[in-house]
Amino acid sequence: MLVTTDPLPITPTCTATTAGTNVITCTSTEGIYPELFVMFTGTVFGGISSTVEYYVLDVISGTQFRITAAYQGTSPVELTTATGSMTAVFRQSVYYTIIAGSLPPGIQCSANGLIVGVPQALASLQGVPFEVNQNVTSKFTIRAYTENQDETVDRIRDRTFTLTITGNQVPEFTTPAGSIGSYYDGDLIDFQILYTNNDPGDTVVIKLVGGELPPGVTITSTGLLRGNIKPINNIDALP
Repeated sequence: MLVTTDPLPITPTCTATTAGTNVITCTSTEGIYPELFVMFTGTVFGGISSTVEYYVLDVISGTQFRITAAYQGTSPVELTTATGSMTAVFRQSVYYTIIAGSLPPGIQCSANGLIVGVPQALASLQGVPFEVNQNVTSKFTIRAYTENQDETVDRIRDRTFTLTITGNQVPEFTTPAGSIGSYYDGDLIDFQILYTNNDPGDTVVIKLVGGELPPGVTITSTGLLRGNIKPINNIDALP
């Protein structure tokens, strides 16, 4: 969540929970409606946790309501039959929408404020998208708002953000595959593996992922092969 809301002035005392129907009985459900956040304080009972944020599923009567564990969930939390005294604290659900600018292609903002997707570093020329080899920054404004029971907008807050997508160009080796030379035992190898990197925002790291280098030779993260070749012991040789 990008923002939170203050508790509503609704704090009924809950006195019973009922298994099967999964209803919570309280002093009054006035002002309670579906999708409100609710947490319970005091000595909780009936299978309810004081550390979990629930959502109002529906209002059954003037003194009974049900809760769900998921945002816009459809299944009530399964309760046990119990009695006691705990306080329900309610907050309005917060919804989100983009009102200016845009997110990068492949990214979207859901109504619950979750920004998800697989980013694509794209630009466009006369409306035709194409990949770019540099960072692309998108600027956008998100509105967070709450709703009244009749779904009219109640409270609003806007904030502008930026999101940078790094270009997805992969580095290319310019040193040809295959042999890089012939050397004798004791020779010094000082050979730079060459590559191109079309993405200025990325750092290329070279490492050995298969096979092995001659004894005494190492490779740096920049692709430099260096070291004096050490003789390989011949286990079949006579002493």
